Amino acid sequence: MKNWFKILLKNKYILVLFALLGVHVLNMFIDVMEVDAAQYASISMEMFQSKSYLQVFQHGQDYLDKPPLLFWLNCISFTIFGISNFSYKFFAVVSLFLGILGTYKFARLYYSKETARYAALILGSSQAYFLMTNDVRTDGLLTAWVIIAVWLLSDFLQRQKLKYLILGAIATALALMAKGPIAFIAVVIAIGADILFKKQWKNIFRWEWVLFVSVIGIALLPMCYGLYTQFDLHPEKVVYDLHGPSGLRFFFWTQSFGRITGEIYWNNHAPATFFLQTILWDYQPWVVLLFAAIGYYAINFFRSRFKSSILPEYSSINTFVLLFVLLSMSNYKLPHYIFVTFPFASILVAHFLQTISSRSVARFAIFQMVIIYLFFLLLGINFIFFFPPSNFLLPLFCIIMIGGVWMTYRKLTGVSQLVFPTLLMAIAFNLVLSLNFYPQILQYQSTSTAGHWLKEHAIPSSQVRIFNSTGFALDFYAGKAPETLDQEKINELPSGILVYTDESGAKDLMNRSVRFQVLKEFPSFHVTNLKLDFLLKSKRPIALSKAFILKYQ
Repeated sequence: MKNWFKILLKNKYILVLFALLGVHVLNMFIDVMEVDAAQYASISMEMFQSKSYLQVFQHGQDYLDKPPLLFWLNCISFTIFGISNFSYKFFAVVSLFLGILGTYKFARLYYSKETARYAALILGSSQAYFLMTNDVRTDGLLTAWVIIAVWLLSDFLQRQKLKYLILGAIATALALMAKGPIAFIAVVIAIGADILFKKQWKNIFRWEWVLFVSVIGIALLPMCYGLYTQFDLHPEKVVYDLHGPSGLRFFFWTQSFGRITGEIYWNNHAPATFFLQTILWDYQPWVVLLFAAIGYYAINFFRSRFKSSILPEYSSINTFVLLFVLLSMSNYKLPHYIFVTFPFASILVAHFLQTISSRSVARFAIFQMVIIYLFFLLLGINFIFFFPPSNFLLPLFCIIMIGGVWMTYRKLTGVSQLVFPTLLMAIAFNLVLSLNFYPQILQYQSTSTAGHWLKEHAIPSSQVRIFNSTGFALDFYAGKAPETLDQEKINELPSGILVYTDESGAKDLMNRSVRFQVLKEFPSFHVTNLKLDFLLKSKRPIALSKAFILKYQ
């Protein structure tokens, strides 16, 4: 037993990395969640079926919110693998894996091999990263391609090889086509801050930056052409209450900066401290160490009047802080907007742990053990009060992992004593989420369960209508978006038509005509807006609503 444990410890980096990647791969088979991921899956499927690759539509209507990279990648994936959860998430997850590699490569330019390894593992084990491989949106692509671009451009400045500049420009363009101008801002902050703090003035005026911008411009041409022909050539269009919007202006300005200037009406009135609140979960189980690292660097910078040499590069600290502040200024904030800063946060944490004294590391390790066992306690609460497992294997696995965490903590020393028990917990916790928690809560996402039911019964979307409801997951799993049932056309329905609707819609329709009969009933809950009453199995029936498929006789 001791020999086996020694072998495991000897190969701990590669084993933990593959275990983390394995959990991320499992996330690829989980159903898409409403609203954003299901919406992007539906749009991708519509683009794939219509073959309208340069102009983006949603239910046949003009779509102008997000750039098209995710949709394009999904069309390629659908062509190779067919339409499924796996194919929708495939390229996004591959990009996130490359983001882990990019974080390692960038850190390795300035730090030790061990620090770079820690940075990559910390990023890959953060709750945000697990969320990005499960609830796939555009932010995963943005996060991955920004850090890849920063690595390649930093490599160019060190080695003076033009291929790294060109690859960095392509990575920047991919990040731009994933989320918009925030990508370019992030890359410029990262590279510019390092140049300015190190006073490498000659790097500002290099002719190669003209080539960099030119490559980005060429890469963006297909997207820009699509935006121009879809919107700029049609000033009569009204999209998002914008009359005659310019697609190009919307992409390069309104969609991002309009949220700060108020040019676009999107405003969820989130406070300026919003991301300070959301990061408490999204960067678990490393968030306490991140706050400690930021405080540590801030104290050293102030003491040295910003001349401290405690950091070998200034991209990480400046990108994290400046992007955090910039995003906090937006009128519209969602938790995943801040994920782009997490590769840089992970480098800061990894270097912090390598810089502080061994006594401080030991103290933080004790604190991390408390956090670790609180997470295992959460799993126990889940098994008992929320979603009991279907068999004993997952609880048994968790018990084994609890013992493994303790043995790892006792056998390792230094930074490894803190990092690897935390990584083991992250693997165990998210494996339970992937195999137990998410599959069970998604049983109550009626749009996906109804879509699966329609597909299983080979009911074509032409025979289905949606009334008083929205259903992006229904679109995706049914295989095509059903039409919306207009109020004035209710009495014109042909016999045999099925209608998906919520409780109030079902009541309305059945009051209008006795020809509507309940064909199938689905329990329903907005699973991305979890509440305690829903989580508690004893109170869940009260928290649930219902969705129906009605048949018009």
